[in-house]
Amino acid sequence: MTSLIEQARAAAAKLADQTEDKGGNFEYEPPAAGPCLARLVSYVEVGNHPQKAFQGKDKPPAPEAIIQFELLGKKHAKEIETQDETGNTVKRIVYPIITERVAIKSGPRAGFYKLLSAMDYGRGNTHLAFLLGEAFILTIVHNEVEKDGKKRVYANIKDDSGNWKIGAPVRVNEEGETEPLKAQAATVAERLLLWDAPSIEQWNSIHIPGSYKRKEGDKEVEVSKNWLQNAVKSALNWEGSPVQNLVIASIDGDLPEVSTDPDEQEPDLDDLGVAGGGSVAAGSEDTGKSDKPPKAAPSASAEDDPLADLGLE
Repeated sequence: MTSLIEQARAAAAKLADQTEDKGGNFEYEPPAAGPCLARLVSYVEVGNHPQKAFQGKDKPPAPEAIIQFELLGKKHAKEIETQDETGNTVKRIVYPIITERVAIKSGPRAGFYKLLSAMDYGRGNTHLAFLLGEAFILTIVHNEVEKDGKKRVYANIKDDSGNWKIGAPVRVNEEGETEPLKAQAATVAERLLLWDAPSIEQWNSIHIPGSYKRKEGDKEVEVSKNWLQNAVKSALNWEGSPVQNLVIASIDGDLPEVSTDPDEQEPDLDDLGVAGGGSVAAGSEDTGKSDKPPKAAPSASAEDDPLADLGLE
């Protein structure tokens, strides 16, 4: 079985040139503001979805991608308690995830084009999937949003002007030479789905098992955590798509019903004990509620943050 990034490059002939101009139960703490090293861990094309109106004018549906970065380094490490396969409580280190959902549009004015340009930094990659697993410097920006009468702070990787705060993982040394920064490996599995060149390995990579409980009035309902696959199945062009054909061919019996509940397409991450809205800052896994908030782990096993000696921490 080839790796996901190898599948992306092998499918290059089927992939559009994305550079081409075609006309919980605790108080959420956002990831620390400022620069940090991160790795691209998810690139998931979810098909065509409705777009928000702009200046009162309706916009046509557009293909979208869900993109996730794992924020690495000592200042982002959190120690949580979880259960192993035998049911014993164990402690482990996790890192927050920043999630972006972006319409795939080309041309210098499009947000997706600007995102790819920022992540490519002049190397000539024509598709964002080719960057899966790579390291970047992200600058986390905090913004305040009022929700349900409460003011909450969320983490973004855009500034107020909509510019992506992403760059190459490099620094300039005392001699004025550019040198790479050493980024630790990602701690989560990579996720990839190419709408026009899917594979069963890709489909399985975006499956999130399990469920969580959410209060609806006086009742508790169980909701699937499998929001990524549900987002794909809810696409306007799901019927007859390469992804649907792949799924049909890989299962026995009838295709499972697709949920039409928008809350099941992408969960309210406050229900999961993580953040939601805008650029989503979540835990490094799509897990259920925690009994208590994660606590900082100063003794994290990760390497010291290479940004620390730059005076950027």
